[in-house]
Formats: sequence, structure tokens, C-alpha cells
Amino acid sequence: MLSQIHLQNFAISTAVEVEFDKGMSVLTGETGAGKSILVDALNLALGDRTDASMVRHGTDRAIINTTFVLEPDSPALTWLKEQSMDDGSECHLRRIITTEGRSRAYINDQPATLTALKTLGEMLVDIHGQHEHQSLMKTTRQRELLDNAGDHALLLQQVAEHASQIRSIRQELDKLRNTLTENQAMQELLRYQIQELETLNITQLDIAASLQEHEKTLNAGALQELSKMITHALTEDEEYALADKISHLSSEMEPWLETSEEFSNTHEMLSQILILIDEASDNLKQFQDQLDINPEHQAELDDLVKMLHELARKHQVRMEELPAVYQEKITQLENIDHSETRIMEFTQRLEELEARYLVDATELSQKRKQTAQHLSQAVTKQMQELGMKGGLFEIQVEHQSGQTNYPADGMDSICFMVSANPGHPLQPLQKVASGGELSRISLAITVITTNTTETPTMIFDEVDSGIGGGIAEIIGQQLMTLGETRQVLCVTHLPQVASQAHHHFRIVKTSSKSHTESRVMPLDQDSRIQEIARMLGGVKITEKSIAHARELLGSRETARAS
Repeated sequence: MLSQIHLQNFAISTAVEVEFDKGMSVLTGETGAGKSILVDALNLALGDRTDASMVRHGTDRAIINTTFVLEPDSPALTWLKEQSMDDGSECHLRRIITTEGRSRAYINDQPATLTALKTLGEMLVDIHGQHEHQSLMKTTRQRELLDNAGDHALLLQQVAEHASQIRSIRQELDKLRNTLTENQAMQELLRYQIQELETLNITQLDIAASLQEHEKTLNAGALQELSKMITHALTEDEEYALADKISHLSSEMEPWLETSEEFSNTHEMLSQILILIDEASDNLKQFQDQLDINPEHQAELDDLVKMLHELARKHQVRMEELPAVYQEKITQLENIDHSETRIMEFTQRLEELEARYLVDATELSQKRKQTAQHLSQAVTKQMQELGMKGGLFEIQVEHQSGQTNYPADGMDSICFMVSANPGHPLQPLQKVASGGELSRISLAITVITTNTTETPTMIFDEVDSGIGGGIAEIIGQQLMTLGETRQVLCVTHLPQVASQAHHHFRIVKTSSKSHTESRVMPLDQDSRIQEIARMLGGVKITEKSIAHARELLGSRETARAS
């Protein structure tokens, strides 16, 4: 139940705070006073799209605060607990709107998304606008009302899930069948590519080691020639060997060694050089022996690396990635080879889902027909109570079993049929011409379907437009009856409706040269008589209109007592 709403700088109001109670409450006021301001604010608090124009001129933001009292077993409280957002038996919603049109939302002081607000809002409030009859023209809305009245949500969900799976499998089958004609050429290409890679024994080949060995063999010949040249120059050249020259020079120095210490040291250094030259020559000879160049192996490595380069270029990868390419090609070929098997499997699965869909859709259709019968009778009775004597309402449910597209909402064509006058044939609701008749039919449907919901708060925003006189009083009585079991808020311009409410609020707009303000005032018995007298018409409130207002309020008390 909505217990409080507080507005700050919203629309033309500076500050509005209203406390609501159980039963039926009405909001009235002169044209242009802003009777729907609270409904607009509540819509925003429950997740509607924001508009910067909702911020009062001259201020930087508007704030909407609402408080709901929750029953212990209410779906809203259960949802809040699941989201870890519960706060005892109350729920506080806050929406802040800036002049840039941006907004922030909170549930029990925790930041919330608009999706969360809308989800929670559907459990708290059911709002019926003054253009409700327009949405009733749409077949989707008619189906929705019928399914809500019959509590078909679970069965409808099963049908929708089957339909979704059927669409998914059909799409997959289309892909498989479309590619089946291309598979032959693709198979040949894949087999050729796999064969090329298998020629190299690609899964067993150590590509990095092979490249390293090839690099080494490429350098072996040059290294061997260089080693021979250096060895020859150091020790093997009969005329110019470096070791021989140094040995000769060392011999020439020997007679003079005792004459000079420096000379002796130099001779010692030359002796060390000769030793190093011999060691270097031996090392190079050993290195040459290790360079066992096999021309055939060299050619094999050359061919291998050439093929690796070519395949890597073809597949646009690095040589080290060729084993992964091979596995990918194997998988692709296996998928193609198995495509016919997969088509058979998917086809079998599709047939199973279609059978399940038909079973559930048929059951849904039967339940819809049962609900349609009960709802048709109830709405017909309600129409007649609203002054449409002899009027008939019938919901036609036609099961279209020949469909092959498996709609998510079942295989039924649903149409609201109406006969507004005795002897007139039933026609689709869309063809009912009279605005007043449309309003009454819409209200009859709304009242009956409202009885099938568990939403604790119902809001009717001028749903009685186009109606007056005794019919308006009946509507007021029906809304009052609804208010006995749940909270009803009603924005109305009809005194016959306003007089039936348990609580009455008046919206007043005051204006000056620089300031316009809208306020919400709770009315006591005396001020309520004045307001209903004003609503009855006339330039001035007269004793006659006041007496009429007292009479309307008195008839309400009489109706309650009976």
C-alpha cells in the first residue's frame, strides 16, 4: 500500500507531501490545476523515462520520494529480500531528476536500475490511464489481459521457451543445410591441406629444433673453411706460418738475453705466444672434426625449411603455428563429415520440441477458452450495470493449429467482441464507434480484470472520461467496492465518483506574476462538500449545489450501510 509521497521541485510544485490510507482516495481539482501530478510522479518513481521538463523552473533538480507498506507475504517483500534490499515492512523509492534529464534511482537508499524499479513497481502498483481504451484495441493487450485473468503465466512461459528453442534449432539447421552444398569442394581442399601438412609429419616435428639445426648447417661450411685458413696461417704454411716466424725471431734473441732484462722479458712473451698459437691451432682442428657436414642431410634440411616457409605463407601463420593449423583443419573436416549426422540429430530434436510445443499450446488454448467464457460473462454483467442494457461482451479464442511458425504466445487468435446495443451483432472492439461506450466497456474490463490481480494499489487516472450522470455514480460505487479489499487512488472530474471515496484530496494551483504553485490538500467533511458542489457546475457555488453535494455524500453512506 502506498502510504506517502513527497515531491520537491517537481513540475509546478515546490514541495508536496501527501499521506494515503487504505480504501478509495480521490484527487480532484479545476482543469489545469495538475490533478495528474501525483500520478506522473509515481510513474517516474516506478521506473518511467525521465524528462528534464519535470524539474521546476529555476531549480537544478526534482526529487520524488515514495513509501509503501508491505504485507509479510507480499511478492514485493519477497523480491526485496532476494535482492538484499529489504528494510522491514516498508519500501522507500527515491528518484532524483536533473535539469539535464539525467536521473538516479534508489530502493531503500540503495542505488537501483530502472529495470529493478519497473520490476518492483509491477508488484506494488497497477496504473490505469485515461487512454486505457486505446491500448485495449491492440490484440497483444487483449491477449495479455486474458492470460493475466486466467493466471496462464507458467504455461505461457513454457510455450515461449519451446518457441525460442524451435527458432534456434531451425536457424542451426538452415546453416547446416546451406553449407552442405559447399561441403564437397571444402572437403577436397581440407584433405589436400591436411595431406600437405602430414607429409612433414607436422604433429611430431620439432619445428624450432629443425630451424635451429638448419641455421647451424648453413654456417658449417663457412666455419670449416675459415678454420682451415686460420690453422694454415698459424702453423701449417711452410713459408709464412706465424708460429715459424715467431720461433725464428725468438731464436735470434737468445744470444742477447743476458744483456737486457727487457729483452729477456720480451723473449719470454714470445715463447708464451707460441704456446697460445699451438693451442689455438689444436682447438680449430678439433672444431673442424666436429663439423661433420653431410650434404644429403643439408639438402633435406633445406627442403624441409623451404616447405615450412611455403606452408606458413599459405596459411598466413608463423611456422611454429603450423601444428595448430593442422588440428584446426582436422576439426573442420570432421565437422563437415559429421554434418549430415548433425542434421539428423537436430531434425529429431526439432520434432520433439514441436510436439511439446503443440501439447502445451493446445492446453494453453483450452485454458484461454475457459477463462474467456468466465471473463465474457463477468464483463457483460459489468457493462449492463454501467447502463449498457442488452450489451454483450465475448472473447473469441480461435486455435490456429495449422501454423508452422510456432509463435511465442501460442497458436490462438484472440479478439474482444462487443455488441453495445440489443439486436446488434458482435463486432471487434476496434469497430465500436461511441467514445462513451468505449470508455464504459474499457472500465468494465478493467474492473473485472483488476479483481484477478493481487496488486495492492490500483490507480485510475481519469478513466471515467466520457461518462456522466447515474453511470458515473455506479462507477464510483464499483471503485469504492474495489477499495474495500485494496487501496484505490482515482483522479476524477466527476462528482458522482468523488463522492464515493473514503478519502478526498483537492489539487489547487495558485499563480502570481512570478510564481505558480500546485498544492495537494486533504479535505474534511465541510471542505469536501464545497469541492463536490464546485464539481457539480455553475459559476458560483449555490445552496442548491451544496444540497446536491450533501445528497451525493449521503447516498454514499447509505450505499455503504446497505
